[in-house]
Amino acid sequence: MHGEQPSARDEYTSYWIGGAQREGAGSLTAPFAGVHGWYWLNRGNAPVTVKVSVTGFQEKLFQPGH
Repeated sequence: MHGEQPSARDEYTSYWIGGAQREGAGSLTAPFAGVHGWYWLNRGNAPVTVKVSVTGFQEKLFQPGH
């Protein structure tokens, strides 16, 4: 997870980076206004399902391939 404040140029804040997990759950309350993003990378050969639920105010949600 990462975030960028509206006035940020090439700076960002990383909240959490994890690897080699079989499952996980959690929540994030954004600590400041701006762009906040999540990124998942499947390094294995088996398909992975990622379910995301969002609440609050979102200007745009991006899904690659959709």
